[in-house]
Amino acid sequence: MCCKLRSLNIDRIPLENQLLNAKYDYDAKYARVHKRLMEKDTLTDSERKLFEALKGLKTAVDKEILQNAKLLENERYVERLVMRLVINQFKKEQ
Repeated sequence: MCCKLRSLNIDRIPLENQLLNAKYDYDAKYARVHKRLMEKDTLTDSERKLFEALKGLKTAVDKEILQNAKLLENERYVERLVMRLVINQFKKEQ
């Protein structure tokens, strides 16, 4: 019985990872950030709020990059841009 339960739990983890990846349009970076932030339960009290904030951030970052792909050539600028977007997105979610 114990082995069956362990097996079910092991099979469930990859499925949960796939579902989380799908939520972020298969952008694994956001799925990993989501998982790590949920492990730090003091950061957020709601998985839904976290998802909404990260999804909003993803949309904003993707939009900026699509508007000007040359941004990626300037790493420092992209870092500052993403930091600004992170701050703005999480302020909206509070």
